[in-house]
Amino acid sequence: MSEDILLTDKNKINYLIKSFDGQIKKEYKIANGDRYKCTSYWSKNIFLLSINLTIADWKKIRSDDYWITHDCLDGIEKSKFIFNRIKTYLNK
Repeated sequence: MSEDILLTDKNKINYLIKSFDGQIKKEYKIANGDRYKCTSYWSKNIFLLSINLTIADWKKIRSDDYWITHDCLDGIEKSKFIFNRIKTYLNK
């Protein structure tokens, strides 16, 4: 029974990844071929990095200085910041 749940979760994850990829494809044209300017590119990478994070992990990632910087950023810069914080946390 747990295998069915895992398969369903994998299917959902694969569906989300394909959705991100479709959105990136649309944004890619608007961003003149620069995927780093695509909001969905950063959202997908944040999703993939954070998929196994716990609430405790997020509490460590989102320390006081996190919110100070986070609240000053918009759009892709905010997404890059979140991505880098997660990546830094995971590399510790």
